Amino acid sequence: MSENRFKVPAKSRPSPSAARSSSVKSPKGKTAVRKNGGNVSQTKLEKARVVRKTSSSHARSLPDIQDMGNMTRDERIRAVLKNEGVKVGSCGKKGSTDDRKRSDRYSGMKSIIAGNRTASDEARKSETVYEKKKDSPVLFMRIAFIALVLILLSIALILVQRAGVSPSSNAADSSYGRVTEKAVETAEPDSPVAVEVIRGMGAGEVSRLFSPFFDSDMFLSYLVGNDLTTSILPGKYLIDSSMTIEEAAALITQTVKSRSVTVYAGYTVDDTDEMLANRGLASRGDFLEACDALMKEYSLPFVEGYLMSGVYEFTNCYDLAYRMLSATLDWFRSRAGALASSSLSMDETVKIASMVNRETQDADQMPVIAAVILNRYESDMPLGIDATTRYELDDWTGRLPQSAYEEITPYNTRRKKGLPPSGIGCPSPESLESVLAPSDTEALYYLHDKDGRLYTSSTYEEHLETYERLY
Repeated sequence: MSENRFKVPAKSRPSPSAARSSSVKSPKGKTAVRKNGGNVSQTKLEKARVVRKTSSSHARSLPDIQDMGNMTRDERIRAVLKNEGVKVGSCGKKGSTDDRKRSDRYSGMKSIIAGNRTASDEARKSETVYEKKKDSPVLFMRIAFIALVLILLSIALILVQRAGVSPSSNAADSSYGRVTEKAVETAEPDSPVAVEVIRGMGAGEVSRLFSPFFDSDMFLSYLVGNDLTTSILPGKYLIDSSMTIEEAAALITQTVKSRSVTVYAGYTVDDTDEMLANRGLASRGDFLEACDALMKEYSLPFVEGYLMSGVYEFTNCYDLAYRMLSATLDWFRSRAGALASSSLSMDETVKIASMVNRETQDADQMPVIAAVILNRYESDMPLGIDATTRYELDDWTGRLPQSAYEEITPYNTRRKKGLPPSGIGCPSPESLESVLAPSDTEALYYLHDKDGRLYTSSTYEEHLETYERLY
């Protein structure tokens, strides 16, 4: 408990002289009693209690010091010692010496502890520095090794991208955008090797494709010197070892004499490929490979039906397929409003247009046939187009047995509802137009007579009657 709580305020304390003058000497055998609330005499019991209390006090009295309550512990001790006759100076000197010794002892201990801690910290610090110095070469070597690996990987990736090589491809394959020395070595003498030029390749990348045949730097210099770097056409080219730089440059640029070909409406990609081979314009299968590459490049769900018929100038098979696809896409861009208002997608439009072209070559009949196909399609009826089965069987001239129409196959629109998986031939601008702008009729059936005239019916009974009347 704090001593300050029992200190007597300085203003309220009486002075020693006033205290002595105010004291009253009590008669012998009696004790002076402090009055409380008036001059009332004490009872005998009270007097006896006070006498007993006084008689039980210690014989030795405390020093007559009134302000002891405000003294500190050391001051009170000194006052008591002085009252007992002990020299205060010697005690104070002794205490001062003991405090100094104690302080010196503690100071020495603190300095020793501080010294030991400093020595320990310095030892630990020096040990850590030694470990860092010891590990720093290893860490530096690791960082340098990782940086070297990253640099080598970056260089390899750049070389792969420039060469157009997929890291997972087999070196012996003649993949798009490259030709390997192994392919040249394994080829028969004087036999051509296929070199694929991918759309978007620069002249430097293209020149490196021909490095197995001649110096690529010389080939690049020839392309730059003759201003042919912007005339390079994508496609697959057949190169042999006897070909010169001039001949190779003429083969892959627009300086090649363009060829003209007519692709008729309804032609399939197989028909076009065979036509090009028969005319000596390409090897058998080149156009099919070009169509596959085009389908992958443009992420088409199918290519049959997306290649529009027409007359085309081309330099290679890829160029021809690209021009045919571009004609179809350009036509859709010019009819963007009609396509947007139609309930059909582009895929559905080209499928139906290709069927219309196989059912008739008369542009006036196309809107009627397109309307019948759309009416049946919207009514969830089988379309009943025999041309889809002929496309699947690749038989356009022979008489098909009835069993061919009874078998359920993806292209048998007699037995299977909905549209076939792809188009069945090259559409024409007229057939595409007929699908987006069909005739206003509710007919569900049609047939041609022997002269090619078209007849329609709204019910199956009417259709049978028309057939019996004409045949």
